[in-house]
Amino acid sequence: MKNVEDIYPLTPLQGGMLFHGLMEPESGVYVNQVTGTLPADLDSRLFREAWERLVQRHAVLRTAFLWDGLEEPLQVVRKKVTLPWQELDWSDLPAAERERRFEELRNAERHTPLALNKAPLMRFALVRLGDPEEGLRFVWTFHHLLLDGWSIPLLVGELVAVYTALREGREPDGRTLPPVRPFGEYIVWLQQQDPAQAEPFWRRELAGLTAAASPGILGPAPAAGSAAPAGSGEHRLQLSREVTAALQALAARHGLTLQTVTQGAWAVLLGRYANTADVVFGSVVSGRPAALPGVETMVGMFINTLPVRARVDGGEPLVPWLRRLQERQVARQDFEHVPLTRIQRWSEVPSGSPLFETLYVFENYPDAG
Repeated sequence: MKNVEDIYPLTPLQGGMLFHGLMEPESGVYVNQVTGTLPADLDSRLFREAWERLVQRHAVLRTAFLWDGLEEPLQVVRKKVTLPWQELDWSDLPAAERERRFEELRNAERHTPLALNKAPLMRFALVRLGDPEEGLRFVWTFHHLLLDGWSIPLLVGELVAVYTALREGREPDGRTLPPVRPFGEYIVWLQQQDPAQAEPFWRRELAGLTAAASPGILGPAPAAGSAAPAGSGEHRLQLSREVTAALQALAARHGLTLQTVTQGAWAVLLGRYANTADVVFGSVVSGRPAALPGVETMVGMFINTLPVRARVDGGEPLVPWLRRLQERQVARQDFEHVPLTRIQRWSEVPSGSPLFETLYVFENYPDAG
């Protein structure tokens, strides 16, 4: 307890992540990784010090998760932690060997379990390549329990500011960094929310829905008693600048967001594959409540996954339909903090059956600069 600064509960999504992380510790599930190339003249000592200052500045980066012997898991903020930091010099190796070793390093860092009960839930590796034009390679591996995507550019912006100040021989001050709003304030806000206020909204939103919209393209379900196949795959499709500009113009012309347009496209596609006019799919939201002052600059894990229901009528004009879809998004904002498990209980979908089988994610993060 001498090294404990604070203790508080987990958010609902953190609870789910902790469960899956403990079930499959070596799978890399919910382990995130940021890699990049840094200037060859980087001062590695000051760069490490900049990270140490960020970790000391943000309590969430010093957080561990405890569950043994507890009725409910807790997150514990340590007063001080030691960064797992390694620096490697591969300047004498051939270029091909350096690339091979770097891929091995990334993969090893990604799949070596992070001890969730020991802070920090992060690892760092800095690799010197020898060629000034190649710079240095950097690998930052961390658990999703700590940070959402919104937080990454905030931290990177602070990192640049702190490192620049240290390189110039000055102390980072209030002009360099904004005041910190600790993640614990969000936990307090969550505990103050009354589920009874959200229940009528979600019951109306899902009324009459008794089964998930299945796209029918995922293959047959595994036989009873057999395990689902392991692993994952990825298929990437990149829209051209012209198509992107046309979508942005369509959204702007009709007072819509690009997210609404793409979400509507997914609803139509899902409706066609599932052969239904009433679809529901999951959507990841930022989970940052406007009612919490300064939430847009807070660092931590805020995201939540919520159901989106859309009735797809092929004979209805597109723009009015998209506007109604956007209005429902706005109406949901006051109830985005509700745990998905609770929403499912409020629905008419039978217990043990999924509320949705597909997930839509629109990532729109603040600028790191």
